Amino acid sequence: MRHGALLVGAGEETQSFLTDIKRLPRMVGEFTAFLPVEIARFVETGKLINALLYFTAFGITVGTILGAARVKWQWAWISALGAWGSLLVVTLGTLLIRLIMRKKGKVYVNRYVNRY
Repeated sequence: MRHGALLVGAGEETQSFLTDIKRLPRMVGEFTAFLPVEIARFVETGKLINALLYFTAFGITVGTILGAARVKWQWAWISALGAWGSLLVVTLGTLLIRLIMRKKGKVYVNRYVNRY
């Protein structure tokens, strides 16, 4: 709803259903990339403890959910390790892409602003 998609009867912000469907892939991409981008931002701004806490919490949460869902606690730590490995690879890729984009002048990093 923040992006104005799938709103019905919202006045001027209401778009056609086709326009809303066209926006969905980008919104799904932004949703899935949120955590790696946040961790990358923390690393870039020197907030390493925050980055480590987000990273750790993600693995523990994934492990707990999958372990509890299957009632096999061996799955919990295996899932946590897999989640941490996947997140590490994606976050390193995000850092690399942001570094390249910053050199081209397309990413602005400010230590004092939460969002840009």
